[in-house]
Parts: sequence; C-alpha cells; structure tokens
Amino acid sequence: MYTQIVGKIRLALSPRTNHWWESPLYVDARGLTTSAIPYGSGTFEIRFNFIQHCVVVQTSEGKVWAMPLKPRAVADFYADLMKGLGSLGIDVSIWRMPVEIPDPIPFDRDRSHTSYDPEQASRFWRILTGVDTVLKEFRARFIGKCSPVHFFWGSFDLAVSRFSGRRAPERVGADVITARPTRTR
Repeated sequence: MYTQIVGKIRLALSPRTNHWWESPLYVDARGLTTSAIPYGSGTFEIRFNFIQHCVVVQTSEGKVWAMPLKPRAVADFYADLMKGLGSLGIDVSIWRMPVEIPDPIPFDRDRSHTSYDPEQASRFWRILTGVDTVLKEFRARFIGKCSPVHFFWGSFDLAVSRFSGRRAPERVGADVITARPTRTR
C-alpha cells in the first residue's frame, strides 16, 4: 500500500504520457524512486530506501524530509507522508482507494494492513535490481520504440515494453487502462 500511495502522488502531479509511463516507479541504487516530479517552479522526488529503511522526499530547492519504514497502519503512513509533503510546500490530493487488490480499503482508513519486514523488503529490492539489469540489457539491443524499465506499483510488475510501430488492433470492450493509448485527461 505504501508504494501505491507514492505512485498515486506521482500520477497526480506528473504530465500525462502515453502507455501510463508517467506513473511507475524506478529501481535505483537504494530502492525505488519516483524520479523527478514537476511541482511549481521546481521538482521533487520520493524514494523508498530499502537499505536504511526509510522514505525520503527531496526537492530541487535542497529541502529533505524523511520517515522510517516500519510496521505501521497504512492510514498512519498516508497521514505522515501527506504531512511531510505539506511541510515541504507540496500540496497534492490523490484518489485514496488502492487498485488491483481485492476488497480495497481507502488509505486514510486502512488500519488493518500494518506489516513491514525490512529483511523481506531488502530481499525483494535486491531481486528487482538483478531483473532491472537484465531488462535494461534486453532493452538496449532493440532499435524500435521501447519503454524504460519501470515498476508498476499496483501490480508489483517490473516491465519493459517494445513496440514494432504497427498500430495495435482495437479491443472491443477495453477499459481506459487496457484500451489503445490514445487517452486524454
């Protein structure tokens, strides 16, 4: 749920791009990051640090805010992160309902999900770094249009997409997520 909250912050503030490429997180040297998110006349970044087990928000103005990753209710994580962003002058509103899970509970009311295991989070991230390296090598050899290697926070899916340049066929009954990427919003 923590990554969904951060991902939805990125989604709310980033310029829209095709294929939803404005929404994923990226594997980095310490964990997962949003990369730079435009805000006002600057940018900020949110990083999950799975070595020191904290969430860090850094702005292009040099401001930094951090909180530990530890077992706590999703509602408390959400409240503290929003308060931390506010202390940096970042005001954002997100859709508080988790996606791609059964029986979702709005982030600000979720007191049932409280686990965080530092060892498992670190192991998961280390696996992601290995797969990220392989996918980047795979991506590098393709001369057509290709996505960056990215981590989709709703499905916990590390992915890279390659495109032939041919138009995809229409999908009857496709929703906004799975339809051909011609959306505007």
